[in-house]
Amino acid sequence: MDCNVIYFDFDRTLLDTDALKAEQERRIAQITELTIEQVNEGMHAYIASLDTHLHFSPDGYAVFLANRFNIDQNQVLKVYLTDSNYISEYLFPEVLEVLAELKNRGVELGVFSGAMFGHQKVKIERSGITEFISWKSILVTPQKLDLQVLSKIPSNALVVDDDIAVVTTLVTQAPTLFPVWCNRKTSDQAPGIKTIHSLKDLL
Repeated sequence: MDCNVIYFDFDRTLLDTDALKAEQERRIAQITELTIEQVNEGMHAYIASLDTHLHFSPDGYAVFLANRFNIDQNQVLKVYLTDSNYISEYLFPEVLEVLAELKNRGVELGVFSGAMFGHQKVKIERSGITEFISWKSILVTPQKLDLQVLSKIPSNALVVDDDIAVVTTLVTQAPTLFPVWCNRKTSDQAPGIKTIHSLKDLL
């Protein structure tokens, strides 16, 4: 696929976020001696306390879990921050190969992610993708569909996202961009929207 600029969503597009979350819950349960069920319950309760799941932060969650179960919040933070090199294991298998090939072809690469910056910064750093993507081309904010955020993406860029709602919004709100739906879950196509099922489809 010919394009000079490609911006990728991060969670569930580059990173297998659901598998990573399961591993983080397992690690938290192990280090705190809580059950998986307790950790899961704590996560759901914490998310319910936020305006949106996009406002998740490890610091806030650690405090919430510590207060709920009388545990040391620093043990939780270890899983998300200081002892988090395992995150690189949860990139989808083709990601680094595709990013390397695109960069080798001279394509400018970026990230366009809806999340709290501090949390996402750690995940992005630990994932290893910054070998191919410069921080100047990484946009992270819970309000990623705000027009002032979209205006920071170069015109005529491909924007690859797993969330069909985001992609359809881009179609109507960002006419200078070319949205691509990365549907990793099914073989479905989106009518009138470029659909891929692996990043290799970009090559």
